[in-house]
Amino acid sequence: MILDCSNGVGASKFRELVTHLFEKSLHVEFINEKGPLNEKCGADFVKISQTFPRGFEKVNAMERCASFDGDADRLVYFYKNKNAEFRCSMRLHETDLNCFTVYIQFEFFIRIIEFLKPFQQLIGCGLDKELSLVIVQTGYANGNSTKYIREEMGLEVKMVPTGVKHLHHEASKYDIGVYFEANGHGTVTFSDHFHEIISRFKIELKRLRGFSSLINEVVGDAMCDLLVVEILLRHYDWSVDDWAQKLYTDAASCQLKVKVRSIHQLSD
Repeated sequence: MILDCSNGVGASKFRELVTHLFEKSLHVEFINEKGPLNEKCGADFVKISQTFPRGFEKVNAMERCASFDGDADRLVYFYKNKNAEFRCSMRLHETDLNCFTVYIQFEFFIRIIEFLKPFQQLIGCGLDKELSLVIVQTGYANGNSTKYIREEMGLEVKMVPTGVKHLHHEASKYDIGVYFEANGHGTVTFSDHFHEIISRFKIELKRLRGFSSLINEVVGDAMCDLLVVEILLRHYDWSVDDWAQKLYTDAASCQLKVKVRSIHQLSD
């Protein structure tokens, strides 16, 4: 995969982290490591401009690409489609660079939910009634994601005001809390009760326990989240294109930046 480091702190830290992974388990090509912070690169640039970051002009079709933000707590996945043609897609709002982005936000956390809904695993252990699971969203969530979670997955969705502090507070009330903002912030939280329960089933819930150990529950961590994405893609045997095509379709939306004149004047 190719990683846009946003010329931020994630560059050196993730490069070091990769050296501790199993040999050949993940090959990463690092781009945008030492230039001006967030200049035509980074998760926010990709999300807002819907274009490739600097250095990705010749990326191959169907190759997994990802961007951190400057302090590596946000993550966005993106790629070029196999036809390299411009399309107007309600799902991912493609741009004139003939690419489209796959956000970690709701599409990613739906895969987390389905992975955790080992409530498929937990049912086999008789624990599905002992652990609570919630998905927390804000008003910025795409409406089709909420509909999919409630109607197709039959799971509880809680809506809170914008901001990680509100999302995290609500998620922490449950044994398993999943939240990701549209801008890439987010994580999964696990209660003490959850850890107590899975400790009784060391073999049966080995995968779930490993998953909970990888996620950074404190605030969200793009480096850990990237590893989680890679694990989920391998677990489902999905390419990045499969990821984009096999889930719900976003309701059409658009985000713009509008410059306004400053009404403030500073003086000594």
